[in-house]
Amino acid sequence: MRRKLFLCALILTGAVFLVSGFFPDLWVQKQAVADSSPAYHEGVVLSVRDKDDHYMLELRDPGGFKVRVNIYDEVKDTWDLIGKRIRYRSKLTYGDPARNPHCFDYRKYLRSSDVFLTGTIKSYKILSDKKILSLKYASALTRIREAFERRLPESSRGMITGMLFGDTGEIEDEVYEEFRRNGTAHILAVSGLHIGLLYSVYEKLTGGKTSTAGLVILAFLMYTYGTLTMWRPSVIRAEMMIGMKSLAKAYELRYDSLTAMSAAAILLIINNPYVVYGIGFQMSFLAIISINIITSRLPEKVPKSLSQAISVNLSMILYQAYVFNYISPLAVLINLPVLYLAGIAIPAAFAAFGAYALTFALGRGLMIPVFYIPASSVTDMMVWLNSLLTFGGRSSLDVTSPPAFVPALAIGLLLFLCSEYSGILKIRGLLNKTLLILLMIAVSSCVTWVMLYEPISHDEIVFVDVGQGACTHIRAGKTNVLIDGGGKHDRNQGEKLLKPYLLKNGVKRVDLSLATHEDIDHIKGLEELAECFRANKPVTGCTAGKRYELSEDVHIETLWPLETGGAPQKNENSSVFMINYRGIRIMVTGDLDTEGEKKMIEYYRSSGKWDKLKADVLNVGHHGSLTSTSEELLDAVRPSIAVIQVGRNNYGHPKKEVLDRLKEHKIAVFRNDENGAIGLDISDKNGKAVLRAVHLMMDSGC
Repeated sequence: MRRKLFLCALILTGAVFLVSGFFPDLWVQKQAVADSSPAYHEGVVLSVRDKDDHYMLELRDPGGFKVRVNIYDEVKDTWDLIGKRIRYRSKLTYGDPARNPHCFDYRKYLRSSDVFLTGTIKSYKILSDKKILSLKYASALTRIREAFERRLPESSRGMITGMLFGDTGEIEDEVYEEFRRNGTAHILAVSGLHIGLLYSVYEKLTGGKTSTAGLVILAFLMYTYGTLTMWRPSVIRAEMMIGMKSLAKAYELRYDSLTAMSAAAILLIINNPYVVYGIGFQMSFLAIISINIITSRLPEKVPKSLSQAISVNLSMILYQAYVFNYISPLAVLINLPVLYLAGIAIPAAFAAFGAYALTFALGRGLMIPVFYIPASSVTDMMVWLNSLLTFGGRSSLDVTSPPAFVPALAIGLLLFLCSEYSGILKIRGLLNKTLLILLMIAVSSCVTWVMLYEPISHDEIVFVDVGQGACTHIRAGKTNVLIDGGGKHDRNQGEKLLKPYLLKNGVKRVDLSLATHEDIDHIKGLEELAECFRANKPVTGCTAGKRYELSEDVHIETLWPLETGGAPQKNENSSVFMINYRGIRIMVTGDLDTEGEKKMIEYYRSSGKWDKLKADVLNVGHHGSLTSTSEELLDAVRPSIAVIQVGRNNYGHPKKEVLDRLKEHKIAVFRNDENGAIGLDISDKNGKAVLRAVHLMMDSGC
C-alpha cells in the first residue's frame, strides 16, 4: 500500500504537469475572465501584505476564485481590511507568462499560489464590514503579527519575520542571497522544521499522550500558524503530515512519513492542480522523498541529522543547478552549524511571539527586552556565521542550466536505485522489471525535456525582453555578444535579468558587450552584468568602419556616426550596428534620431555605399518614438521584419504613426511588450543561410 500510494502521487503529479504543459488553461475556472479594459469588481479581502513600496491584497471573487491586486496608496489598519467586502476598479489579467526563455513565469507562479487574476488598483470602497468567523480570526492574528513585527529590533526584524512566518520581504538582498547560495535559505521558508518544532512543544505540553482534547488543541495551533503564514503549500504539506501522525498515534495505527507525504501531495493537487509548478511544492516534497529513500542507504554510523542533510543535498544539487543556476558543494557542512543555531533561534522567536500575543490578548501588547533579546541575539549570530561561511562568495558556483532531462533522469535514477523496491527486484532477480522501470524513468525525463523545450533558446539572434530598453543577443558558435543591455534606475537589470537569462540559456560568458549610446536603458544593464558575470565592461563610442569578427562568417560593423565628439553619446550620435550573420543582415539603430538618420543616409548615398544600409531586419530606433524611423530610413534599409524593443511605458511608445509607417511598407512587426523575447532562427538551406523562423515567447494576445 505504501508503494502504491507513493506511485499514485508520482503518476498524478507527472500527469498534471504534462497535461497542464500542453493545455495551460485547462483548470482555470470559467468565471476567472481577464478584462480587455478596466472594469469594476468586488471581492472579500483574504490577506494584506506590506511590500516595499505598495500593498498586496488577495481577494476572493464572488465567482469563488482568488484575485491578487496591488495598491500603491497608503492603506491604514491593513489588518482590519481582512474579511471586508470591497469594490475596486482594475484591468485584471492572468499575469505574464515567461517573457524570456526559461526565465521567471509570473502566470505559473500565480496559479501555483491558487491565484488566477491580478491587477493594480488606485483605491477601493468598502461595501460590507461583516466578516465570517475564520476571517475575523485571521484579521486579529494579522493585527498581532503586525504589532509584533513593528516592535522587533530593526537589525533582526527581517530575519525573525522570515524564520517565523516565511516572509522574507524585509531581509536585505545581500543577506538573503548568502543564505540562498549556502543552501540554508530553507530556514526562511516555513516548512517541516518549523511545524516539527511546534509539534515538539505540543508533545511536551501533553506529555506525549494523545486525547480528543489534545487533538483539538493541536488542530487549533496548526490552524493558527497556517493562518499566520498565509497557508503556503510547504506549510499545508507539513501540517497534513503532522495531523496524520497525531491521528495514527491516537488510534494506535502505523505511521509512515512517505505514505503521509503521498496523501498530502494528492490532496494538494486535487485542490489546485497548478500547485505542481510551485518551487516550494517541488522542493518540499523532493526533500521528504529523499530523506525517506536515500537516508536508509547511508551507513548507520552517520548521525541522523547529517544523513538527512546528505540525502537532501544529493537529490537537490541538479535541481538547484537547473532552477537557481548555482550549486553549493559545501551546503551539507554549512547547514550543520547554521541549522544548530536556527534550532535555537526559531523556538526563541516562537516564544517571543507567544509572549507578546499573550500580553496583547490581555490588552497590554508588551514587548520587553526579555522577550526578544534571546531570539535577536542568536539570529544575529546565525547571520554572521552564515556570511562567514560563504568564504567571500566561494561557497557556491554559478552554473548554466543543464537540459531538463538531465536533472529529471539523474534524480529519478538516484531515487529508484536507492529505494527499497529496487533492492527487492534485485534479490528476486527480476531484471526485466528493473529495466522496464529504468526505461520509464528515461522516457519520462525525455518527455519533461520536450515539454520545457524553448526553440528560441537556440536561435542565433535574440532580442531580449528587458522592459523599456533594448538588448540584442548574438550567438556565433561559442561566441556570445550583447548589443545594449537595458537598465532601470531602481533595479539591477544585469544581476536580476541578464545574468539569469544567460545562465538559463547555456551562456557561460559574454565575449563582447557593445552599447549604442550611454542612456541608462541601453548601457546600465551591461555595466551591472560586468560586475556579477564573466563579461567585460561595455564598449562605447563605436564609429563608422569599426568591425568586430565573431566567427568566420559572422561579423558586426559600425555604420554610424563618423565621430562621437568625445562627449557622452546621446541619441543624436547613437552608434548604428549592422550584424551580418552569414549574409542575413540585422540593423541595430539604438536611439538614433531622424536628423541622424538623414545624415547617415546622405553619407552612404554620396559615397556610393548605398547597399551597406540594406538589411533584412530592422531593430526600430528609440523604441518606436516619433523622433526615429523616418520614411527615408525605411526606403534605404528596406527590411522585411521590424523589431520594436519596448516595455510598458508612459511615453506612448511605440507611436501609432511609426506603426502605420511600417505597415505601409509591408514590414512584419514584432514587439517585446506584446511578444516577449523575439528570436531569429538562421539556418542552412541548400548551402545558403536563410531566416527560417521568427520565434516568439508570447502571442500578442497574452
